[in-house]
Order: sequence, then C-alpha cells, then structure tokens
Amino acid sequence: MNFFMKGIWFPVMFVTAFLTVYVVLSFLSFDRIVATMFFISPFLVIWMVYRVLKDGKPSGRNFSEYFYDDVDYRRLPDES
Repeated sequence: MNFFMKGIWFPVMFVTAFLTVYVVLSFLSFDRIVATMFFISPFLVIWMVYRVLKDGKPSGRNFSEYFYDDVDYRRLPDES
C-alpha cells in the first residue's frame, strides 16, 4: 500500500474518480449513496490537499519574476 502513496498522483486520481462517480450517481438518482459520498468528500479533499502540499515539488519560480507558473512570460519590472 505504501507504493501507491508515493507522490501525489494517487490522491489526485482517486479524488477525481470519486468526483466523477459522485456526479454520475447524482444524475442517476442514487440519493442515499450520493448523500454518503457528499459527507465523505470533504475528508478526501483535505487528504488530497495535504498530500499535494506535503509531497509536491515547488517549481523554483517566484511571483515577482513570473506571473504564471506554467508560461514563460516574465513580468515587467516595477517602475515605482
């Protein structure tokens, strides 16, 4: 089980799959299952956020140089 907990891909994929099942079941009117999943979902989101913040790797860019982390657009220098 420890193999699956390495990194952040498992929590992100698990919570995404959980959300997908939740949405599908809500359209199919499985009310009791949807209500149970609704009460479980905050704990799963907290677990996912904890794992991402604990095991995620920072990019090395800061906000004063780059406005977006995923685009190579440099900020203009502050003229004040």
